[in-house]
Amino acid sequence: MNKKKQKKKSQIFLVFLFLTVLIFILEVPRKTYNVLKLSYEKRLDKNYDYCSERAVGFLNHIKRKYDITKPVNFIKYTGVRNPGWIFFDRSGEENQNLYVLINYNYDKEIFLEKIKRNKFKYNFNHMYNHREYKFFEIYSDKNLKNFDFKIYNNEKILYNFNSSQNNVSVSGGFLKIIIDNDLNKILQENQKNEKDLIFEFKNDFISKINIKVENTININNFNIIEKIDNCYLAKLND
Repeated sequence: MNKKKQKKKSQIFLVFLFLTVLIFILEVPRKTYNVLKLSYEKRLDKNYDYCSERAVGFLNHIKRKYDITKPVNFIKYTGVRNPGWIFFDRSGEENQNLYVLINYNYDKEIFLEKIKRNKFKYNFNHMYNHREYKFFEIYSDKNLKNFDFKIYNNEKILYNFNSSQNNVSVSGGFLKIIIDNDLNKILQENQKNEKDLIFEFKNDFISKINIKVENTININNFNIIEKIDNCYLAKLND
């Protein structure tokens, strides 16, 4: 008798576990309801974010509202692939005048993380896309008259610096290094390839490093047609 009761309890437990998985983990009832009650585009809006990484909700919204039938130009500050698939016919020409800016942001400063006494890390982030690198700001509690450091990723050394360079200005414990065109292109390529950077100093008394940047996409050059949070549908001014 005890064995029968145990077996019955085990069966009840397994049924309960199975229902829990279906309802709370696989969300079968909710998904079934969505399939039966919601249109394909509304399901996309619910399953993806509205104006975040993929911005599928925003794209569906502008597609319906403005009857967009051709793919638009995308400028992305996210890591997702080109979301042109929302505009189903990708074989035709793009709307040359229409742009979608996904997660546009105004950040003008990158703060490096100190990982060792003489090492700082540039943590890659898609929000730094479409930037021009203008100059480094390096801070120390000591005089920075003499310094030496290198920048590298996990593959190679990208650049070497020392205090004799012409693009360097020093004032006590503050060091400003203007980023020339060659280094700007290197940093942009590194950003495009989604790589972190390491700044390694021979000195160990550096306290903070910032990188000043400018957005290569000036929102003032666009006529804003639709804006929701940081997602824009815009037309480039003539």
